[in-house]
Amino acid sequence: MADPKVGTGKKPKGSDRRLYTDENPDDTVRIKFATNADAKATVAKVKKVKKPFARKIQILNVGQQRAKVMGKKAVVNTFEKGKNQIRAKEMAKREKKKETNEMSNRTRDGHNQRAYDRQIGQLKKFLDRKKRLFPERPKDKPTQKEEVPGNAIARGGVDMAPNMGPRFKAHDVTDKRYKKDKIPRVLRRFKSYITEPQ
Repeated sequence: MADPKVGTGKKPKGSDRRLYTDENPDDTVRIKFATNADAKATVAKVKKVKKPFARKIQILNVGQQRAKVMGKKAVVNTFEKGKNQIRAKEMAKREKKKETNEMSNRTRDGHNQRAYDRQIGQLKKFLDRKKRLFPERPKDKPTQKEEVPGNAIARGGVDMAPNMGPRFKAHDVTDKRYKKDKIPRVLRRFKSYITEPQ
């Protein structure tokens, strides 16, 4: 009969794999539970090992169950105490992580903090890109202020000659749809300004 898949826990009769077969020796954490001192050393070892929280609890559970079958109450209590310490440390770690997440999700001026930070980052990227694509032109050097002439009047104006005033621009008031060789006709809106000689 062929061996079942590794990790299924099925070990049929005739298989080379038995209950205490080590399927993955590289991942094994060796434990001792003969005496109370061995149990304490195992608990200290499991606390230091780099394994997930659930795996650490499983390792101590194995030692606790085997010591329970053997009737070693002191060893069972040592393993139980070690599990409680690992649980307390894990719960404190999760609580701290939860508080950190809550602080990062706090609102500022009615906006989600993470969304606010994301928008600020996008705005900075946009401005940097705009600066690269459209570099600013160098500003002209400021010209020196001219001295005010002696004949200056209020509000910075200059007292000019009386014959110098605003120049008027001439406007054509004739209808340009008519041919040039004919007499030009004045547009209706300007007729009221023209008086016929009597």
